[in-house]
Amino acid sequence: MNNVYTVIDPIVKWILRSPLHSLLSSNTTLLEYVGNKSGRRYILPLSYLQSDNQVHLFTGREKRWWRNLRGGKDVTLLIRGNRIQGEADVELENLEQIAATLSMFLKASPRDAKPSKVRLDEGRNPNQDDVREAASRLVSITIDTTTQ
Repeated sequence: MNNVYTVIDPIVKWILRSPLHSLLSSNTTLLEYVGNKSGRRYILPLSYLQSDNQVHLFTGREKRWWRNLRGGKDVTLLIRGNRIQGEADVELENLEQIAATLSMFLKASPRDAKPSKVRLDEGRNPNQDDVREAASRLVSITIDTTTQ
């Protein structure tokens, strides 16, 4: 599966930075951050949900990159062609909060249900048992865009 992303990610990054960004930018963002140890700049394409002054992202706990965002890390997002500064908050412990945010996220972005291993009903609503199970496998990242 990682090999697929090695091919797809550069294409998605190019599209999101181009005048064609509207093809993907309603639900895909570029997250830019600096690694804590390396000092290197990283840019990842991720699905997102924007709600008021917050942007919600999810990733698997087995991934390592999200650890760089702990402690209120400053990040930049590219959303709908606009660069937005924000401060990241990583949630691992509060499974009820993760599940509630994930449910809202999947209602808005049902395409992410399958990779999250969450079934959708006929009305495209996430199965709540699956959502609770997925919350234990996922990291919820909220970017507060009011701090910048």
